Amino acid sequence: YRPDLYSLDVYYVRKDWLHTDRNLDTAGLRVSGSIPSVENLGLKLEYAKQFGDDAAGNDYDGWALLFGANYKFDTNMNPAIRFAYNFFSGDDTQGGDNDDWQMVYPSNIASRIGPVYYAVDSQNSITTESNLQVINLGFDLQPVEKVKLSLDGYWLKGEENIANNEDDIGYEVDLGIDYQYTEDLSFGLTGGMLFAGDLFD
Repeated sequence: YRPDLYSLDVYYVRKDWLHTDRNLDTAGLRVSGSIPSVENLGLKLEYAKQFGDDAAGNDYDGWALLFGANYKFDTNMNPAIRFAYNFFSGDDTQGGDNDDWQMVYPSNIASRIGPVYYAVDSQNSITTESNLQVINLGFDLQPVEKVKLSLDGYWLKGEENIANNEDDIGYEVDLGIDYQYTEDLSFGLTGGMLFAGDLFD
């Protein structure tokens, strides 16, 4: 155990529905840190498993995984590159278990799956943040002290078929700018486009 190199978090969350037998338990492990031989490289890994009983009496059996890495170049304008892989299990409709990942008090989901797709999904319940695989590659640049530019690309695919035997959601490209007005206040603007895959044809 090297607390100077990495941090380790173990968590457990239980959600109960009043006056029913429905309950959802989520247990997870989160690790983040660095590698001494590679300066300016950050790594993170998180795994969570769910269990309990859904409204139909089936067992919850979903799981989620996050792996991320970032590298900051020690040069002018502080360029950085980021990579993340997010996985949220989906139900294959075979067997009695409910394999869909169930979101529990989610936060920062838009930055994980793409802000445009997150808005589309919130309105249309395409995957509702389950049955989803997302690869994110991003670049950051700080041309002046208080301004940061970012460019992000997202590749999105269902873990299982989503509709009409299709799982290709598409890919998204976003461009953002942030201005650090004070130490505690910043303003940001992001524009993006979702290039729809076969799922939307």
